[in-house]
Amino acid sequence: IAKRAELLSMKNGSEPSATHLICSAGNHIAMDNRAQKPFYYDTFSTILYPDTFVLPLEKRMTPRIGPQEDPNLIPIDSEYYSVTVWEETATNSSDPVFAEVHDYTQYDLARYLRKAAWNDHDKLFPIRSCFGGLALFKAGTWLTPKCQYSLAKKKLRSYQNLPFEERQETILRYASKSDLEPCEHVVFHECLHEHVFRTNFSAIADADNGESHHNSHLPRHITIDPTMLTQWKPTPNWKAMLRAKLEREKLAKEAAKLEKDLQLKKEKDKLDEQQRIEEEQAIVQREQERIQRAQEREQKRIEREQYWEQLRQEREKAREERMKEIERAREERARAREERRKQH
Repeated sequence: IAKRAELLSMKNGSEPSATHLICSAGNHIAMDNRAQKPFYYDTFSTILYPDTFVLPLEKRMTPRIGPQEDPNLIPIDSEYYSVTVWEETATNSSDPVFAEVHDYTQYDLARYLRKAAWNDHDKLFPIRSCFGGLALFKAGTWLTPKCQYSLAKKKLRSYQNLPFEERQETILRYASKSDLEPCEHVVFHECLHEHVFRTNFSAIADADNGESHHNSHLPRHITIDPTMLTQWKPTPNWKAMLRAKLEREKLAKEAAKLEKDLQLKKEKDKLDEQQRIEEEQAIVQREQERIQRAQEREQKRIEREQYWEQLRQEREKAREERMKEIERAREERARAREERRKQH
């Protein structure tokens, strides 16, 4: 660190070849990394010249490879293991289409940085942005009032509201999927390039022409020292913590499932009870209708009997009247014969 601080103070900051910042190479020492191989962890803050953002595509807000990015230097989210990285093949579409190209991990990125720095006269690697857990600045550069470590919220919202293609022209192309904004070191370093270093990225892209990233034409304002390691160690009992977290998630899912099943059972019981009540009401209603129909039939029977009884009585009365009339007529004829007899 002392030697690197001495190197920073050797040249005036206004000189074109002056180095203003030296980053360490953040190294993640995972429990499964038994060989203790360097694993470059701080991909969120790291951008290679001319514009290769080394954050894995899976972690980016927009999983697309930019026109000036080198897909061979973008590792994938491997969780410390070597798996497959994907390269965009359809650049004209807003929906990325990927094809399998190679295995490239953050182990490989650490080896690449070391190999490139080894051929540099200062054993440094010129880079567009980095941090790694420790960074040495020229004091005047770090204290400049022109730049801050965060975007103004108004500017961030205005960038987020832009159409996709226009948004990719802003600093949001370095945003992560989880934060929806770029790393604070990227924000600060991009501001330094624009307002302090006056970096000409178009000239860098034209001069690069497919050459390796440690060529002498690259600006040396920001560099990384791959041998200046900061060790990033996970919690020693991380496996137990992970198992406990998974167990909690499992129990939470089981509790949620049990709660859901209980709720479904309650709803089913409620529906069954409602159906039972409706069936009982239907039975009672059918019984009432049956009784009503029986009563109506009985009423009609009684009315018919009353009708026939009344008709019988009327007929009987009529017959008696006729018999009386016949008897009167007989008596009158008898009197008439008796009177004629007396007259004779």
